[in-house]
Amino acid sequence: MEVKAIGKFIRVSTRKARIPAQIVKGMNAVEAVYTLKYMPKGSAHQVKKVLESAIANAVHNFGMKESELIVSEVMVDKGPSLRRVEYKAKGSVAFYNRPMSHITVIVKDANGAEKKASKTVKAKAVKATKSTETKTVKKAPRAKKQEVVEVEATSKAE
Repeated sequence: MEVKAIGKFIRVSTRKARIPAQIVKGMNAVEAVYTLKYMPKGSAHQVKKVLESAIANAVHNFGMKESELIVSEVMVDKGPSLRRVEYKAKGSVAFYNRPMSHITVIVKDANGAEKKASKTVKAKAVKATKSTETKTVKKAPRAKKQEVVEVEATSKAE
């Protein structure tokens, strides 16, 4: 099963963010986090944050084990760029762009196909057992409820 996390409008150029993204692709997720943590690139921190989010999504939402996750894809796409002004000599102006990027990390389980098949078999077995079972429900006697109502009515009258 694949789980993804997307970091949008991250203030780093796509060219600089693709370097750590290519290094991490195909690694174990836990090893990739440590690799990015000690990598001497500024954009490695941003990629690490998105990777940690993907790992958290897999663990929390789908119940996968953190140690069994593999980084299957890391995509760094171009986002919008902010246009800035730098003032120059003799009243002139130079424009430059501050680019942004969208980072997508897809994490998958190392043995995802086996787990998926076993889950569907278990789910069908649980449904079959639930349909054969019958539940007996006991209702509370009505006399107690009426007594409570009468007591409240007398206390209000006083």
